[in-house]
Amino acid sequence: MADSAGNVFSNIILPVDPRKSKVLVGTAQYVALEVLVSKLARRFIKSENKSFPELIFVHTLSLPFMGGAAGFVDPNSDFKEKPEYGELFTDGAKGIPAVLLAQWVINTFAKGLHFPWFNMRELMITAGAKILTRPIAGALYPYMPESLQDGNIMINNVLKRQAQTSSFAGS
Repeated sequence: MADSAGNVFSNIILPVDPRKSKVLVGTAQYVALEVLVSKLARRFIKSENKSFPELIFVHTLSLPFMGGAAGFVDPNSDFKEKPEYGELFTDGAKGIPAVLLAQWVINTFAKGLHFPWFNMRELMITAGAKILTRPIAGALYPYMPESLQDGNIMINNVLKRQAQTSSFAGS
């Protein structure tokens, strides 16, 4: 039980730990790309325009849930292996439970304990942006400087470790 509590704390802190600069760079890249895709999707669909801080907070908070919430499926593929776009779309979809959990946590903080309720349009935008981000990152990866590629690899490794140690992971 103490080990599980330690994992929760580690999952929350690791993506934003300034002592782990490559992980922090990877986190910043990941969140920035997700926020930009979400903002563009909202503008394109003419949906509610959420602020940058709100989107940054949601997508940053989703990282501690990313690996664990998708522990019942295979971990995300590495960009170094040049995965197919179908695989990248699937990898993006694996993040949907995490971003929904993050949104619920934020709403619980704002409104108190409640049953999660999502506007279908908002749900589709959030899920679509999450799915699209991974293939975009895969397409950009070969053109990134090595330091940014390293950050990308590090955050991917953090998410893989989360998935492997998740309670949902098969034995």
